[in-house]
Amino acid sequence: MGSLRPRSCALAAIGVLSLVAAAAPHAPAPVAAAATAKAAGYLARDLGTLGGTSSSAVAASGHFVVGDANIAGDAASHAFAYDVATRRMTDLGTLGGTSSHAAAVDGGFAVGTSAIAGNAARHAFAYNLARRRMTDLGTLGGDSSDAVAIDGNVVIGNSGTSGSGNHAFAYNLVTRRMTDLGTLGGTTSYATAISGDIAAGSSSVADGAALHAFAYNLATRKMADLGAPHGLGSNATAIRGHIIAGTAGTTGNISHAFAYDLRSRSWADLGTLGGLYSYATAISGDFVVGRSNYANSAVGMYYHAFFYDLRTRAITDLGTFGGYISDAAAISGAVAVGEAENAANAYHAFAHNVVTGATTDLGTLGGTNSGAHAITRDGLVAGSADTTTGASHAAIWVPARGHVP
Repeated sequence: MGSLRPRSCALAAIGVLSLVAAAAPHAPAPVAAAATAKAAGYLARDLGTLGGTSSSAVAASGHFVVGDANIAGDAASHAFAYDVATRRMTDLGTLGGTSSHAAAVDGGFAVGTSAIAGNAARHAFAYNLARRRMTDLGTLGGDSSDAVAIDGNVVIGNSGTSGSGNHAFAYNLVTRRMTDLGTLGGTTSYATAISGDIAAGSSSVADGAALHAFAYNLATRKMADLGAPHGLGSNATAIRGHIIAGTAGTTGNISHAFAYDLRSRSWADLGTLGGLYSYATAISGDFVVGRSNYANSAVGMYYHAFFYDLRTRAITDLGTFGGYISDAAAISGAVAVGEAENAANAYHAFAHNVVTGATTDLGTLGGTNSGAHAITRDGLVAGSADTTTGASHAAIWVPARGHVP
């Protein structure tokens, strides 16, 4: 769980017209030693497992952290919810099958996917954390579905249909109704993120040649094609307010991170750190984070975490802890979190303040590797870390009182 391995930035060819030129990237800058005191200002906590060997936290909101953990004997993996206040890990169980997986949490609900009875298929679920009850969200007529995100009372995900395609869906926890978000004329669509009344993702178009990023307005029930003028496609990966971020093809089948403003309907190509590819993972306010190849990196192999300031149109390299690779997974306020390689070829979770430039090496639980996957509005960081036994456990890093990352 929470594998810390290099990921390729050489994404499938997808494209978008760049109407706003990206600024020239800053030169790669390794993290200064003075700013990397291990876990300075943070208190690390091992969340344990559900009786098995390993676990990993994937999302956090308020005082809840969710993820997956092996059960006794490592017979299967179940979704869990951890209450930071009570320090209690709850096994969310399954929908009758062997395993389940948590994807997101918001308010009083955790969402994800679970095997159903007989393990014949998997269904999206919503788990009420107060009532400790898992609800099967069903499908759009197909065999399987999965939930990927939640905002308030709305869960988004993807489901097989009665035909041959997969469609994005939105499920209202109040009305208990699943809505098929449709497509942009093709046979498939995939939801990836939600913010307020807007769900984002990608969909095939009528000619089926490429996927286009979309924004679906839950109030008007209309899907807007965000376009791909180069004909190479685009994919939305994150949304916050009126800004959607993702990855899109440019000329030469090269993929760049982008930001799309729903109000002005304008694209911004975020560029790269000097290499060929970049990929956006999260947004907070005016900041977008992700990963990008850098100038002297092998194509598709080495990449650095970056943040992009939408106001100044500048992309900044967050560097590493002395290794070749880093990746930003999430951001809240001005603090980005992720993982970075050190000189010993191990990966450590980090927290980086994009305003002050301070980076904290969050360390591990006594083992070799760690990675940060999520951060709450209060600055609590969630992820996974190796223990002294070598097992990887879900972990949180809680900011010490008065600490500003």
